Amino acid sequence: MKIALAQMEVIPFRPDLNVARMKEFVAEAESEGADVIAFPEMCVGGYFIGDKWTSASACAEIESYNNEIRGFAKTDITIIWGNVNSVDYEKNKDGRTRRYNSLIVAKNDVIFDIYDKTLLPTYRFFDDQRYFTSDMDSYLEEKYDDEYLEELREWNSPNEVANHKVGLQICEDLWCDDYIYQGERLNTAEWHVEKGAQLIINSSASPWTVGKNEARDRRVKSLFNSGKGVPFAYVNCVGAQNNGKNIITFDGGTTIYNSNGDPVIVAKNPYQEELIIANFDEIDKMPVVNRKTFFPIRQKYDAIIKGIRHIKDMNNWKEDPSFVIGLSGGKDSALVAALLVDAVGEDKVTAINMPSSFNSRETKGAAEKIADNLGIEYSILPIGKIEAVVKSIVSCIPFKTNSGWQSKYMLISPTQAGNIHAKIRGTDILSNVAAITGGLMTNNGNKVEVALGYATLYGDINGAVAPIADLTPTEVYEMIRFVNRHEEIIPQELVPTDDYDFSGKIFPSAELEVDQEDPIKFGYHCALLEAFMDYDKKSPEDILRWYLKGNKCLAENLGISEDLIIKWGLDDKNVFIKDLEWFWNTMNANVFKRVQCPPIIMTSKTSFGYDLRESMLPPMETKEYRSLKHELLNNGLLSH
Repeated sequence: MKIALAQMEVIPFRPDLNVARMKEFVAEAESEGADVIAFPEMCVGGYFIGDKWTSASACAEIESYNNEIRGFAKTDITIIWGNVNSVDYEKNKDGRTRRYNSLIVAKNDVIFDIYDKTLLPTYRFFDDQRYFTSDMDSYLEEKYDDEYLEELREWNSPNEVANHKVGLQICEDLWCDDYIYQGERLNTAEWHVEKGAQLIINSSASPWTVGKNEARDRRVKSLFNSGKGVPFAYVNCVGAQNNGKNIITFDGGTTIYNSNGDPVIVAKNPYQEELIIANFDEIDKMPVVNRKTFFPIRQKYDAIIKGIRHIKDMNNWKEDPSFVIGLSGGKDSALVAALLVDAVGEDKVTAINMPSSFNSRETKGAAEKIADNLGIEYSILPIGKIEAVVKSIVSCIPFKTNSGWQSKYMLISPTQAGNIHAKIRGTDILSNVAAITGGLMTNNGNKVEVALGYATLYGDINGAVAPIADLTPTEVYEMIRFVNRHEEIIPQELVPTDDYDFSGKIFPSAELEVDQEDPIKFGYHCALLEAFMDYDKKSPEDILRWYLKGNKCLAENLGISEDLIIKWGLDDKNVFIKDLEWFWNTMNANVFKRVQCPPIIMTSKTSFGYDLRESMLPPMETKEYRSLKHELLNNGLLSH
């Protein structure tokens, strides 16, 4: 039996384009003499299409393509593809038609089997249980006792393909270690093998995260702890999809594993389409391969590039759009400009520098140098007279006095004036230039700025996409070093040393006030935020417990050096407590800004957007936090 795995780019809610590409893959597989070709999960309509899955019309359109796909073959090749499966005579508890996330199996223009997904993820940005029913739940509805597991195993049986028994899985069915019922792991792969399966095919729409290939390898290895393994074929999609607030990328990682769970054939490159062909009888004879592994910041760079290119598909455009970027001369806008040029080309990027009286000669010079190095169109729109505009705006604002409402010049703080500057730059200038030129405006904020609300609503919190809003400043500097690996594109004066020494460098600033500097403790605040947002989220109580055990414990748990704690004066318990409470409270007070952010390209374990679902809530100090704080301030540290 010859197996073909089609690692294809899936464009969400464009079944016409996806199915046309599938037809090409089927023809290529037939020319290679394949007996079976498997496509990714939900490859017809896309995986992340939101509540389109609740639309009968949308689902009917996507499902209608099954009739085309089943007739693609000119030989007796078996085609396996992922699509929604609506069952009109079955209703969910809400009264709507029941739908399944399914694999369709066809041969000789006949659909002869439909396999439904068993394990439905609900963590992070996954919403499978909102839209689909598990085959297991459907089966159990017909049972009235707990003696069903053996029957379920029997029901979940492999298919006959080219005189071989092939068991099917869909994505999460592979990640079964945490799905337990009656003390038993719901491992459908083992069930298939018990029923005679000689090969398992897993069809996935599995998003990229750092180290995802290594995680897949571990999961496949763990499927057959009993030692009764069979070859395992994993096929995943490439490209990007979105959930409205996050752009999610798919790297592929299509792999064929031997019976020991070791990779023997792997996709050549992430994010690229590829048809992998293998002879079943040779799989266990092949040598184990070592994957090409990129370091994390390179993986994140590639994900952002793919995310930017996804914007074309989001809008059904034939070409990548052009972009307008406010190039301040700081690290964040410099990196975004470099990413845009790599993603869409220098001719599609226009940079505008808008200096006021607060902007330094150094940042203005850096902006010009960046634009020149990138070869992008660059304009300077001085807004030094903006103070007069600010006064004009404020003079029109009515305010109440003892004699009633009046309209005259009000005294405002430097911060308020600076925010008006930002709004004029973003709303009045950049957004209008983008509209006039037919381009898109970018949001240049990094993850810590998004967390702390260190940006002006309707000023720099706007735009069509936020390319680096899931990168901490630490990662921004790492990515700048990656951009500069061959030649200096982004000036070195924007990049501190590894221990965040800014001597002779340009210290980050919003430049909205005189001598303004970012209030961020670089490195430390980055690690603190990642701890708060990790998949296993930490709390201020956790941070306090680590601190009570000493600098070393805190540093190890945050993944930073002890020197960094001392650098920012955090070895002083009063400074530490004040900073921790400021950071936590500021982060929680700015949810209202985050829910208005543009879509964020995901690069971390937890991104703002629909990955971290935040409610706007009042602050609360827990009893445990008060107790730990009292212990720290009154009894000192256990060891420092």
